[in-house]
Amino acid sequence: MPIKKYGPEFKAKVALEMLSGESSTSLASKYDLNPAQVRQWKQELVKNAACAFMKKSTDRTLMKKIDLLYKRIGELTMKKELDDIS
Repeated sequence: MPIKKYGPEFKAKVALEMLSGESSTSLASKYDLNPAQVRQWKQELVKNAACAFMKKSTDRTLMKKIDLLYKRIGELTMKKELDDIS
């Protein structure tokens, strides 16, 4: 049986419903989900709520840093592979 993948909008919708007072059991039944999954999505929403208030420039700066780190990881991986061949 394939694993179902849910998009961020759906996860946020379910988590917000739980924050508004619905139980994980009723939401799980309503959307055919596991109650533990619903609780996890709620925890993630609460944990990352501050991200909704981040400035766009902060987001861009963070993404640039992540891109540079991935590039550096790639460079180091290639160097290691070349060293292993030699």
